[in-house]
Amino acid sequence: MSGGAKRKQLGRGLSSLLGKDTLVEEIKSANIHQVISISNIQPGGGQPRRVFDYGELSALAKSIEERGVLQPLLLRRLPADKEKYEIIAGERRWRAAQMAQLHEVPAVIKAFSDKEALEIGLIENIQRSDLQPLEEADAFQRLIDEYGHTQELVAKAVGKSRSYVANSLRLLALPVKARDYLEAGRITAGHARALLVSPEAEKLADYVVSGGLSVRATEKLVQDRLNDKKSTGLKAARRKKLDLHSLNPDILALEQSISEKTGLKVEVKSKEVHSGSVTVHYQTLDQFDHVVKKLTS
Repeated sequence: MSGGAKRKQLGRGLSSLLGKDTLVEEIKSANIHQVISISNIQPGGGQPRRVFDYGELSALAKSIEERGVLQPLLLRRLPADKEKYEIIAGERRWRAAQMAQLHEVPAVIKAFSDKEALEIGLIENIQRSDLQPLEEADAFQRLIDEYGHTQELVAKAVGKSRSYVANSLRLLALPVKARDYLEAGRITAGHARALLVSPEAEKLADYVVSGGLSVRATEKLVQDRLNDKKSTGLKAARRKKLDLHSLNPDILALEQSISEKTGLKVEVKSKEVHSGSVTVHYQTLDQFDHVVKKLTS
């Protein structure tokens, strides 16, 4: 197949990777199904998902106990043992079937290359249940590194925009602690992207988690720290320590609330326990008049 043909095929998503709509018809046709022993099936090497939610699996297992496996797994034979099979799509169903104590599952057997196996595993997971951000980013990177895809081709294959893929790949540059927080669900991909631009990402990630900061508050925290470092010439001897009081989530929320009501940038700074200052920044006389009216009305 020529390079141009491959590009055209990827643009049609999962059905094109499976060979037009033949797999859809096979799955609908009961006489095509094979029943395979669960013990002869193993997870696929191209599976991008690393974490399976136990609650979701339990619910699926209960459904399987009552109704069986309604949609066959998609498998390919292992080259070293024709009686053994690798999962291309359907690992959640396979795991849930084991929890439901089934011994066999329905399956469709097809021949796929390693590249196709990874693409289908990724697409199936994205379409059925969102991957964790780093799982998705790792899978995108594998398609690029191992199979020579560009970001544009990856985007077409999974039905996403190129900017979505690019932003996902950026998450792989996170420092270890921030990655751990993201994998554990203690910060979101939005928090992670905000932290990426900071040379203090690990330190600030700790504060974001301990303070329960929103994405918007995290963006403000990162920007304030960058501005602070710029004003001090980025010299280690002159760097300011994090003022945890001024970065208090309650103070950040108050700044945000006043800013939304006035439409202007607002800073709240505490000097001592019972003293401090509130600064409202304006850039035009109209903005100044607006603030005065707000304060005197």
